[in-house]
Amino acid sequence: MKTLMDNHLHDISLEIAKAYKEYYARGDMQIASELLTAYRNIRRHISKAENGKRHGSRIAYEAMQP
Repeated sequence: MKTLMDNHLHDISLEIAKAYKEYYARGDMQIASELLTAYRNIRRHISKAENGKRHGSRIAYEAMQP
């Protein structure tokens, strides 16, 4: 069941994804790696729906792609 917190965490994960892509493109792998870890940790705190997927999983996945 999607909650208000899930919505906030999803939004935060999208912002982290945006920052990750910027630092990765610049070649700053240390910061990119830390952002990737933060992204994963945030996504893991989002509850799963009955289908086993987290809220906004497709959007979050696409946000992380180059």
